[in-house]
Amino acid sequence: MKKIFTLLAVAAVAVTANAELVVVNALPVDDPAVEAKLVNAGTVIVDNDAIKVTTVFDATAGKTASSADPEAVYTYPDGLSFPTWFELRAKLSGAEFVQDGTRTPLIIEVKKPIATLNSYVRTGNNKTVNLYDSSVTALTSTNKSEVDAGSTSNNFWIWTWSNLAAGTYTMSEAGGTGRFSGLSYELADDDSSAITDITVDENAPVEYFNLQGIRVDNPENGLYIRRQGNNVSKVLVK
Repeated sequence: MKKIFTLLAVAAVAVTANAELVVVNALPVDDPAVEAKLVNAGTVIVDNDAIKVTTVFDATAGKTASSADPEAVYTYPDGLSFPTWFELRAKLSGAEFVQDGTRTPLIIEVKKPIATLNSYVRTGNNKTVNLYDSSVTALTSTNKSEVDAGSTSNNFWIWTWSNLAAGTYTMSEAGGTGRFSGLSYELADDDSSAITDITVDENAPVEYFNLQGIRVDNPENGLYIRRQGNNVSKVLVK
């Protein structure tokens, strides 16, 4: 009999102690029929007890999931899909971020220590997503993943930073226009509320993906990513 174990806190498995990944869309789908609508400066993407993310400048938003364009939804290497995006970029002038077209950086206020922060961006393969600390020093990303490698414009990137202390950060993209789709994060192990409340639709279909982000209809022995609605966790199948 096949058994599936959700890895909430299993010391023997070196995944993370916080199996619950909090996923944040770039924008709520307020106006699904409108292309290139404007995202206003000061738009709050998320504000909870762990993180607050706010736009800085006005930015152009893209198509949404209800659009006829199949590129309206971006699916990334870990299997997460996002129905909206907006243009992520700003230029640095000394320690100041200045607007570059209808594009915006993000101010990220980390309220509780974060073990892993992922940024989901579609951009060219010669572009860089940067996360700056309060002194405007770019932090070293611990990982970047992509699909559609070799393309100059259609890459789906996940940029990852680890071990972020509480404080204020700025996220921007350099060298082009990034289509920012959303964030995901896990709280640090030493936080008592590491498993964050997520609204779960118990009627949503359950999907499994391997660690390369490929959907698996009938998972067998191994480690997988399980997604049901907005709830994403790692599971061990035996």
